[in-house]
Amino acid sequence: MLTALLNTRAVCLGVRTTVNDFAMSIDCNARNKAVSLLARILEGEITNYEFEDEWPYGKDPVLYAINTQLMFEYEERPEKLISGGYFSQDILEMIKRCILFLRSGLEYEWPKHTLMWFEIPVLDKLIGRDKKYQRLAEEFKAHGDFDVWPFLRQSDYERNGSGHVILGKQP
Repeated sequence: MLTALLNTRAVCLGVRTTVNDFAMSIDCNARNKAVSLLARILEGEITNYEFEDEWPYGKDPVLYAINTQLMFEYEERPEKLISGGYFSQDILEMIKRCILFLRSGLEYEWPKHTLMWFEIPVLDKLIGRDKKYQRLAEEFKAHGDFDVWPFLRQSDYERNGSGHVILGKQP
């Protein structure tokens, strides 16, 4: 169960660094809470309402980024269990990478993403104004190796547990 996941890596260590003259901190308590919630998704032990109500927010930008990525992958209503079987294989792999990232102690290095492709208003898609959003998504993805998001680089992903077993399955 959760014990298997929580024992795969050392607990998040508090780190404070400076990036572009901005003091950045990793919120270990919030990250550990997020790991627990993501693990509950993989185990099929959480509803969409519980996930939304319990998700930790704070100054750690990866928390917002992960939540933004996931919130459009499940239905908001009615309340129901969200589990691994609910998501595509790509989303499950992303959830596993998110768990590894949250446990890594790394700063989130991607630019703040305020609008992703799936958030484009339907009207803009219908009248063809979605080119701007496509360009923004391409610029975002070009910032790093998007195949290992939320890690920025493949080497960071490999160094922080790409081969670790999460809940009895390879990430």
